[in-house]
Amino acid sequence: MLKGIFTYGSSMVGDRIDDVRAGLIKVAPNGTAPFFAMTSGMRSEPTNSTTVTWGEETYFNGRVQAGAEAQAAATTITLKDASGIIPSHILLVESTGEYVYVLDVTGNMLTVKRGLGNSTAAIIPNDAFLQTIATANEEGSAAPQQIMKIGKPLMNYVQTFRQLWSVTEDAKASKYHSGDKKAQAIDAAIMRMSEDIERALIWGKMSYGQKDNKSFLTMNGLYNMIKTNVTTVASGNRVSFKELDELFAACFEQTFEGSTDERIIYTGNLGMSVFNQLVKADTTYIRASSDNAYGMNLMKYITPFGTLILKTHPLFNASPFYRGDMLIVNPASPVIRWFRKTVNHPHAYTGVDAETGDITASLTMELHGENTCGLIRGITSAYHYELPTTVSG
Repeated sequence: MLKGIFTYGSSMVGDRIDDVRAGLIKVAPNGTAPFFAMTSGMRSEPTNSTTVTWGEETYFNGRVQAGAEAQAAATTITLKDASGIIPSHILLVESTGEYVYVLDVTGNMLTVKRGLGNSTAAIIPNDAFLQTIATANEEGSAAPQQIMKIGKPLMNYVQTFRQLWSVTEDAKASKYHSGDKKAQAIDAAIMRMSEDIERALIWGKMSYGQKDNKSFLTMNGLYNMIKTNVTTVASGNRVSFKELDELFAACFEQTFEGSTDERIIYTGNLGMSVFNQLVKADTTYIRASSDNAYGMNLMKYITPFGTLILKTHPLFNASPFYRGDMLIVNPASPVIRWFRKTVNHPHAYTGVDAETGDITASLTMELHGENTCGLIRGITSAYHYELPTTVSG
């Protein structure tokens, strides 16, 4: 059952409207705020501060790189970064197949036992990669050392959103086949506010300012939070399947605790068309049955890296500037932080022959594992590789 309390029919108004996202899923799953609506199934936490900070922990994937050459008889190996290695780690030298056992770690230098398990000790070239296999501790050993994770501090501001609703006393008194006019007016305000929130979550820019001697804050959205996997197609250039494939692969290469093997792509009709053209001739992307999760029209593709779920976004289509963009989101990455959940504030009677009020919500977003998300901008058309024609003669 979806979260939230709803009245009869299609209205989102109820005794409480503390999370309009669930209402969007019920009432307008294919409306103008699909990302905000889909966050109803993602993590959400309260905050008691208008400035939200979190630590972006670097995930250690177990792969390290030699910082200097090590001879076959050497008992020390220098790494470029040994912060993820502790004594008792077993490492595999990928290029030679040699196993080594870590006895001690000092800075980026490892003291090791070479040729573990009768593997052959060989020169370890500079820049060679070593893969951690596991840890192995002796019987009755002391407590192991802890692998330290130092989080990179990140922050975002809480932004307040408000929309006015009103209904005349005549409209309230009249009976309509279409239902309660007050409820409809509040619903319309919620929809407008949801679209505002959607724009901020995607394109917002963090800032602090003052208006009428009072402070106001704006949040960073996904376009300004995703830094690692970002590609801009040069003006007039076409995008190839290879470029898309490499970007998608990069978004799946990293992970973090709680991450998934799915990525949701929000795009416009142009981006969707280009994607379909490019994958049509490629056998490594398999079209799965269309997904109606959240009540939305979604397309699903199984790739060698994971599952891609594509959603056409109405706000991308609304502007030629974004129609070809592809916003790639790991569903485990965004966390909505509510400072104040959605509330309806009826206004005091002022002598006007109407009832008015406003819908207010204050929230921000954390983005964890931004390197598992991505963005490609400026797609105009598809580039297809063509095999050269062989002319006999």
